[in-house]
Amino acid sequence: AWPALPQSVVELQAINAALSLPGSTLITGAQATKANLKTAGLDRYSVIAFATHGLVSGDLQTLREPALVMTASGDDDGLLTASEIAGLRLNAQWVILSACNTGSAREAGGAGYSGLARAFRQAGARNVLVSLWPVRDDVASKLSVATVRNYTKGQTQAQALRTATLAMINDRGAPNAGNPVVWAAFSLVSP
Repeated sequence: AWPALPQSVVELQAINAALSLPGSTLITGAQATKANLKTAGLDRYSVIAFATHGLVSGDLQTLREPALVMTASGDDDGLLTASEIAGLRLNAQWVILSACNTGSAREAGGAGYSGLARAFRQAGARNVLVSLWPVRDDVASKLSVATVRNYTKGQTQAQALRTATLAMINDRGAPNAGNPVVWAAFSLVSP
């Protein structure tokens, strides 16, 4: 019962097209379950991207840790928690989390860049693109796709995010895009 994210499928398709990596897999909609994700052989992928809802501890009464919303299936609640993520086996150069609060430290005793960012780093991701607070779907989509496109043109991940952010600030097609609350949530967590 989460609000629709109309840009998410288009966003993932655009990221996939921009990367143009052989052996790419796109898992969306009803196929985007925890079970499918856990059996996808994630250690084979150099880039992994999620376009979904990000939750922090307390967003749901029963949620005691950060999570990504996946598709619920059978007994599966559809919440990929930080502890489940930390148990994944990754070899990703880059994980892109186009979702709210993915780098948030709202959990008790949390430090900066904790939660989902820490979990993905523990799982083996070398760089993680996160948001530090709730973000707009349209902005998250534009920013993540532009960042990946800049990266494919030879920029480092940090340079690619910076270039995409500067373009977002000047984007007349995105309402209020110059306001830092719109674009400043996005950050790259690197070694």
